[in-house]
Amino acid sequence: MHTETNCEVAVAEAADVGACPTWDITAESLLWVDTPNARVHRYQPITGDDATMDLPQRVGAARPRVRGGLVANLREGIALIDSDDTRRWLVFWGRPDAEPGTAAVDPAGRLWAGSHMNTDTPPSDDATGVSGRGWLASVEQDGAVTTPVRQAAEITGMAWSPDQRSMYLIERGTGRIDVVDVERDSGSFTGRRTLCEVTDVAGEPSGLCTDADGCLWVAIRGGAAIHRYTPEGVLDQRFALPAAQPTGACFGGFGFTDLYITTARTGGDAGSALAQDGSLLVIPDVGTGLPDTLFLG
Repeated sequence: MHTETNCEVAVAEAADVGACPTWDITAESLLWVDTPNARVHRYQPITGDDATMDLPQRVGAARPRVRGGLVANLREGIALIDSDDTRRWLVFWGRPDAEPGTAAVDPAGRLWAGSHMNTDTPPSDDATGVSGRGWLASVEQDGAVTTPVRQAAEITGMAWSPDQRSMYLIERGTGRIDVVDVERDSGSFTGRRTLCEVTDVAGEPSGLCTDADGCLWVAIRGGAAIHRYTPEGVLDQRFALPAAQPTGACFGGFGFTDLYITTARTGGDAGSALAQDGSLLVIPDVGTGLPDTLFLG
């Protein structure tokens, strides 16, 4: 199952591990990060400019805020970065051996942030109440934290259904996309279950986003492809990419019809590397997405 696509290179070979693309509706630009290089990118499609901001520690995600500036998932916690570049901790894990993962803002404006421990670090408990190598935290605008997912490997993708009743999760190494029932106002969720398994292709699911029809667009890292699944979990389209390691996807641009895709150039099989590993890609006019919610903090 292949769908022809006019995939384009927006920013060429700019990242070791590009991740967590999000369309900033306040600035009509695309935010994305290069995790190991502790760098936040802001791409302006109109001008082609890709501005960067370096942070003092690894960054897994940067999302826009209602009050302006960014909220960032860093190695040691969740940071607020104001428009004047003032920086302060909203949540401090105090775990220098942790690695920041993806983060997303739910329809109510709270942040969901994943983190995981280095693979050579034994699991332990700490003040966050987390035990195991990875966790998913729910962060309110005042910094209140709950950790509904613990002892995870690494959460690499999160998205919500258009009706806001379902949350989709991808946990690295499982080869599946899970779905949970969510309560919008409280953020509580129940009934985690498998929507579908991605086991019959090379690579594994990584980041994802949903469109206005409720379909899931999933980056297949190591598989050089984007898969589209129906809300029932049926694969109905596959888009080949000029990069072997796509890591995340989001809709942006006018009318949210362009699909932006982050990729990595490290961490994969050298024999399967492709020319645009590490680039920011875009597939124009491929669907109709939904705007990302701004963090209320």
